[in-house]
Amino acid sequence: MHTKINILFIINPISGGRGKLRIPDFIDKYLDKEKFSPNFVFSEYVGHASELADEAATKNFDVIVAAGGDGTINEVAGKVLKHNKILGVLPLGSGNGLARFLNISKNLRYALSIINNFKIDEIDTAEFNNKCFF
Repeated sequence: MHTKINILFIINPISGGRGKLRIPDFIDKYLDKEKFSPNFVFSEYVGHASELADEAATKNFDVIVAAGGDGTINEVAGKVLKHNKILGVLPLGSGNGLARFLNISKNLRYALSIINNFKIDEIDTAEFNNKCFF
């Protein structure tokens, strides 16, 4: 018997201008639960995704997924980098610049298939004025 990977989805409920209350049900339907033990939390204000990611990184979460737009991804990615965790991306924003650059489909089923494959790639990061960029 193998241990499942603890994964937290930090969902920005207002990314891209549409409600995201059904996103956990969608993820639960398509995420490979043989591999993953999913958890969900919604951010409530600017900066909250960063706080949630920081807290999750100190707990038993192996993968932290930013489910939102570029702002949400940047908030979460900074904490993932700081704590040496694995970042996942579900593009739910209107621009999705990083997701497009990484060839992560806006189609959430396809984006979840990338997570299900659990192929980890390293990406370039930089820091300027104590702010991380990806």
